[in-house]
Amino acid sequence: MRTLPRQTQLTIPVLGFAFLCSCAILSAQNRLEGPKPTAINRAFKIAGVVVNGASGAPLARTRVTLVETKNPRNTQWMITTEDGRFEFNHLSAGKYSLRGARSGFIPAAYEQHEQYSTAIVTGATLKTENLILRLVPAAMISGYILDEAGEPVHHAAVSLYRENRNFGVSRITPSTSSDSSDDRG
Repeated sequence: MRTLPRQTQLTIPVLGFAFLCSCAILSAQNRLEGPKPTAINRAFKIAGVVVNGASGAPLARTRVTLVETKNPRNTQWMITTEDGRFEFNHLSAGKYSLRGARSGFIPAAYEQHEQYSTAIVTGATLKTENLILRLVPAAMISGYILDEAGEPVHHAAVSLYRENRNFGVSRITPSTSSDSSDDRG
């Protein structure tokens, strides 16, 4: 049997003792700190105000719907307060779609531009409590159809066309709305 030199015999136990002490210290530190909160077990909030996109005035009695994008079955809705405020509490970390609808206004999603909108992401460092959801007032086109003498034209066909920008190409397309003039033109 071969024996190790005396210096090596002393070094191995000292290193082993130092290793055990450092493990004990690290273990004690973890027990003292306790579990750190994670984004998964925290509750988040999405809140803000719905406003008239033309005037900026708050919109009372507006239906606001929140949908979790990964699980669309997880849907909540509420009606805004008199000052246009809405608030969804106790949300998990994730990505949500926010939509608003009110009579006299075009329904819209948060930061909607054409067929796209911005999702709201909840998380530990993300601010989701001062959102502004803008709804554009619905429009109406009215007028009179007159002949060369300035007299009203009865039962004139009236069609509405709109600019369509689907797929990045601008085209003028007929709308589904059509009507005819009455006895006043």
